[in-house]
Amino acid sequence: RQHFWQDLCDGRPARERAAAPRRPSVHPLLGARLPSPLPIFENSLDLAQAPWLADHRIFDFTLFPGTGFLELALAAARQALPGEAIELGGLVLREALALPEEGAVQLQVIATPQPGGSHLVQVHSRLAASAEAGAGDEDAPWHHHASCEVRPAAAAAPAQALDLAQLRARLGDNVDVDGYYEQLADQGAHYGPTFRALTEIRRDDLLTLLRALPA
Repeated sequence: RQHFWQDLCDGRPARERAAAPRRPSVHPLLGARLPSPLPIFENSLDLAQAPWLADHRIFDFTLFPGTGFLELALAAARQALPGEAIELGGLVLREALALPEEGAVQLQVIATPQPGGSHLVQVHSRLAASAEAGAGDEDAPWHHHASCEVRPAAAAAPAQALDLAQLRARLGDNVDVDGYYEQLADQGAHYGPTFRALTEIRRDDLLTLLRALPA
């Protein structure tokens, strides 16, 4: 297997790079676009600057949420395909991204052009070097977390209206939302207030209706 991340460190020591002024960010998660022929974006993620991520814990680990990879891919696609409606497909989650309690991870997202006008988006990370003496490791290995394909969206048929009242009547009584989150916590998935978006759950043997707060 080959990896194609870009280590664009311009030869400076890790401590000096960490202390240097950052390029303008194009997106809160995606970060800044690097000077490269390819659309490559880099950001530093840590719990001190993004404490809301600590609301997504699996057992004893704070994990970057799976929907965050979708947001990264769509944000990179909007930069690579400006003005286009975006279609995303073939998402593969390869490895979880655990965030350290102290320090940061260096996040890199690459959008490689493909035949036919699509782009292959890949998300990589490694432990970030620190500006403090003796902290960080500029030789830390890269991890490949996710990949997908993004392309300009084809014209879609109008969405069919959903009769929520009929669906609620079919599915019967609500499932207790707080109880649902407590059950998840018993299984090791701890969702804090930021990630407790569900307001309604109804289900039968075949269908489940979930209603969530707007993003």
